[in-house]
Amino acid sequence: MYLPSTAAWIAWLLTRCALIWWDVPYGKFIFKELCAAAKAKNGGWVEYQWTKPGAGKTSRKLSYAATAELAFSTGVQIAAGVYDDAISVSDLNKMTSEMSDPSKYSY
Repeated sequence: MYLPSTAAWIAWLLTRCALIWWDVPYGKFIFKELCAAAKAKNGGWVEYQWTKPGAGKTSRKLSYAATAELAFSTGVQIAAGVYDDAISVSDLNKMTSEMSDPSKYSY
């Protein structure tokens, strides 16, 4: 019986699981967009539809992704999101810009 290498197995799995990360109504590949946003200098925001826990329906979600340089590994990508119908991506970008440079903080 043929057993593929670990790398081949992971590649096979990722190509078949890509649809899990597909925002069907909008045709976005969420995971790819989060990875691209994380590669920006200070990270970036991605807007998509996701099922909100307890709501039973999809809701607007905004996630921030960034790349972290850790002592044990470089290029680790992290992301966190929030369900919000009011805030705009431009407002979030402004806030992120201010936070990345303390001289821009508005007190």
